[in-house]
Amino acid sequence: MRILTSTSCTSVRFFFLFFFFWFNVLCLCLAMLDAVMSAFFPIPGFTSASVLGGSLIFPTTFSMSISLVQYIRLSY
Repeated sequence: MRILTSTSCTSVRFFFLFFFFWFNVLCLCLAMLDAVMSAFFPIPGFTSASVLGGSLIFPTTFSMSISLVQYIRLSY
């Protein structure tokens, strides 16, 4: 019974870590693309793109590194 519970709990944790890790990767790529696009092709009177890109990069990399560490710890 213990093995069954452990396996189901591990698979649920693996799914959530996998999902959030790749969601964070996608957010990071979108934030960097947003920052690059607003740097090279600025839209006059529209500054929220660069603010959004700058505010998304650091929390996303932090949470992505935590997810990656948890993913590695879970898989070994």
